[in-house]
This record gives sequence, structure tokens and C-alpha cells, in this order.
Amino acid sequence: MEAENSIFRKIIDQSDRFYRMAYCYVGNEQDAMDVVQEVACKALQHLDRLKNPEYAETWLFRVTINTALDFLRKRKREQIGLPEAETGADDDYGRLSVEDALSRLDEPSRAVVVLHFMEDKTFPQIAEILGKNVNTVKALNYKALNILKPMLAEEGESS
Repeated sequence: MEAENSIFRKIIDQSDRFYRMAYCYVGNEQDAMDVVQEVACKALQHLDRLKNPEYAETWLFRVTINTALDFLRKRKREQIGLPEAETGADDDYGRLSVEDALSRLDEPSRAVVVLHFMEDKTFPQIAEILGKNVNTVKALNYKALNILKPMLAEEGESS
């Protein structure tokens, strides 16, 4: 019961961080909130899978990423059979160019950039969250920055 309360408290205390991560994937406020709610449910249902409570934050970030990706796959499957269905407009918070640029990255690179620059995670922490080698994380970051720099520089020149 104590571990359950600890996870629940961590979800509540850091829900804004999990929301930001989900939002970077789904690009919509309501969908991101749905993802975070699903993360909370999954975390409480599968609490027995967390062997060491000190890794709860890392585990919750991984659950958030996987849940957001599952959401996107589900949405894509639903839209395949419904060509006339319209999707809602993405939320616009004045950072559309950054979000648009992030959406052009592959999933591992986007996760590295979001965790490093938006969540202030170190490369070893990111490697643990993503289940990758630290050097792989660094390479993904380098590759992502080489893609993002020209896109954001071009956006800055046109503003």
C-alpha cells in the first residue's frame, strides 16, 4: 500500500512533466491529458512490475512514452477506415515551429531531445528511461540537433 501511495504521489506531483512529454507526442491538449490519465491507471495496475521504488520516475516516463505511442497507433488505425473523418486542429501555444520540428524527428530522437532539453535529464538518465546505451543516446541527440538546427534557424530568419 505504501508503494502504491508513493507512485500515486509521484504521478500527481509530476503530472505536468508527464503531460509535457505526452503533448510532444500527441500534439493536442485533450489527448495529452488522456494519455497522462491512462499512465496513472497503468502505473497503479502494474505497480508490481516496479522492482525498485527509486526508479519510479524513470519507469513512469517510459510508461508515458509507450502510452503516447500506443495512442498514436490506435488513432492511425481508426483513421485508416474513415477517410472522411476530420481530426481536430492541434493546439497552438506560440511554439508551433518547435513542435512541428520535433514531430519530424523519429521517435527515439524526439524522446531524447524532449527528455534532455525540456525535462533536464542527463544522458545516463535518458539511457535508463529508453533502455539504450549512453553512447546511443548521445548519437541520437547529435543526429536530432543536426536536423533541428537548420529548421529552427530558417524559422528564426522568417520571423
